[in-house]
Amino acid sequence: MKRAQQRNVDRAAILEEAAKIADLYADEHFTMAGDTILADPILRGKPATETNVHESRLQQLYGAGHSHAAHAAQHIAAAIRALKDRKDD
Repeated sequence: MKRAQQRNVDRAAILEEAAKIADLYADEHFTMAGDTILADPILRGKPATETNVHESRLQQLYGAGHSHAAHAAQHIAAAIRALKDRKDD
């Protein structure tokens, strides 16, 4: 195998490993977003007291943040994988 071809193979493997890390990050944040739903006192049927409503709002904010991070990580993984197709100039 020519040196440039080998470099592209090595580069592709490294980029795929980086993309897999981004995938894992996304998976973890989707899990945490789901956990905020389970932790929401209003969604669990608790009374709508001032404290529970406040906690529910916090859980919604945390869930949105985790969802944003997860979707961003998915886009990062896709961008990294797109780099695998680029050839050395």
